[in-house]
Amino acid sequence: MPIYCVTYDLKAPGRDYKDLYRVLQSYGSYARPTESQWLLNTSESITTVRDKIRNVLDGNDVLLVITAGKGAAGYNVPANVWNWIEGQF
Repeated sequence: MPIYCVTYDLKAPGRDYKDLYRVLQSYGSYARPTESQWLLNTSESITTVRDKIRNVLDGNDVLLVITAGKGAAGYNVPANVWNWIEGQF
């Protein structure tokens, strides 16, 4: 299954992230390396993932979904996230 890297910027000040987090966590197998980046392991297409997330965003928010490739490098990434990444690749 592909690993998708999801990043976003919610533009409205004080925005409630509850609906967005609910959608992202619904994928079951995920990691959250940074505040606005998630890695998802799913058999869904990249456009399906984008559309599900887009449904809970405002019109001025920004969303990017990219298929992740092999290999990763980082700095100060939490150990649980590295463990998840290592288990996927």
